[in-house]
Amino acid sequence: MRFPFAFVVCACAAFSVAAPQASAQETASEGTASPVNGQDLVAQGLFVRGLTQARLSNFEGALEAYATALDLVGPDATILLAMAEAYEALDQPDDALFFAQQVARADESALAPLLLIADLLRAAERPGEALAAYERALERDPDADEARAAQAALLESLGRVDESIQAQRARLAHVSDPRPIRRQLIRLYDKTSQTDAALAEVEALLDEDPYAYPVRLDLARRYLDAERTDEAQVVLDALRTDYPHDAQVAVLLARAMQDADAEGATALLAGLGASEDPDALFGRAAALFNRAENDPAVRPEAMAALERLLALETRPDALRMLGLLHRAQGNAGEAARLVARAVQAEPRRLDWWAEAIQTALFARNASLAERLSDEALLLFPGQPTLVDAASVAYLEADRPRDAAYALRTLDAPSATQLERLGDAESALGNGEAARIAWEQALVLDPNNAVLREKLTRAP
Repeated sequence: MRFPFAFVVCACAAFSVAAPQASAQETASEGTASPVNGQDLVAQGLFVRGLTQARLSNFEGALEAYATALDLVGPDATILLAMAEAYEALDQPDDALFFAQQVARADESALAPLLLIADLLRAAERPGEALAAYERALERDPDADEARAAQAALLESLGRVDESIQAQRARLAHVSDPRPIRRQLIRLYDKTSQTDAALAEVEALLDEDPYAYPVRLDLARRYLDAERTDEAQVVLDALRTDYPHDAQVAVLLARAMQDADAEGATALLAGLGASEDPDALFGRAAALFNRAENDPAVRPEAMAALERLLALETRPDALRMLGLLHRAQGNAGEAARLVARAVQAEPRRLDWWAEAIQTALFARNASLAERLSDEALLLFPGQPTLVDAASVAYLEADRPRDAAYALRTLDAPSATQLERLGDAESALGNGEAARIAWEQALVLDPNNAVLREKLTRAP
């Protein structure tokens, strides 16, 4: 049910019906306002009965009471909206939409029916009409944060992330607490690799909540990733004062100290290594993993630290790091197994899925690669990095139709991806489609001799 029962109960207070005008004689004889029409009282009682039945999840009984009330008083916006909600709860969206639209037409200032209409249209996979309903709701009430939040979520689900960001940013002017919105913006900026914009939002979030541990830690990481080491160290020194035994803070601080004070960084990590606490072990292992990316000699120590941690506690990020180290060492099979385990344990990480598919392909495990591709594209449809990896996996698994379908979801495919699309179409026997894809690829990569050869041999 779209609106909580409390909302409908509040509506009861606003429930009113047009009583017949009392005659001048009656008014004069009483000396007061005309008495309440008896039918009105009966209708109000029926409405309350309907609310009670709805609260008990007897929506059929609620509808019966509402309908009887309408027979007595005629169209009433409050009753009609309650009927729309009851039909929605009964999974009868067409009826719910009918009654909600009646309310929206009858009361041009009402917001609730438009929100219900938009949600029903969205559920019916009519996104364009749903977005129009949200726009109408915002025209009626520019401060309606619920409408703008739902609009932003719908735009994101449609892949219109830039518009979703704009909608989220517009919310900031209409709320008293911007922190939840900033977290959404950080996620969207990260999703679109807008690292500077994401960092700016984290800084703003910390201004609004200066003692928040996760925000401070995230800001330090981002400063380090942006090579703004001095700013990272200021944040981390303050965190170290507040959390002197925190392994994650120590690891990041050691990373910040690495260039200016390598000995101090090593001593800090050595202190972590003496602990059997999983968090401390993870901190040391993560630091060693980061060092191993630039220094192959550190890989054995990093792998040993990760294996020690995993013997105590299974952590998805530790599985991933150990898998990537095995891959760097040339242990392809073990790498594919570990990275696949990591992504199954933490399926929300889009970048991990791409790594898992690529690692399975590296291990020449086509069946694992195609299974991971199926799951990844189900979770993150149309994501370019996943489409790229999955299309290779599908061609390796002799599934050219799936490869072609995935590649056609890309807005701006590269020459390599277009060539791969042509290969998939060719395998399907679609010669003309293959030629078109190869020709488009050649426009982007005019010196590609392999493409010219394929076009020469194309029928």
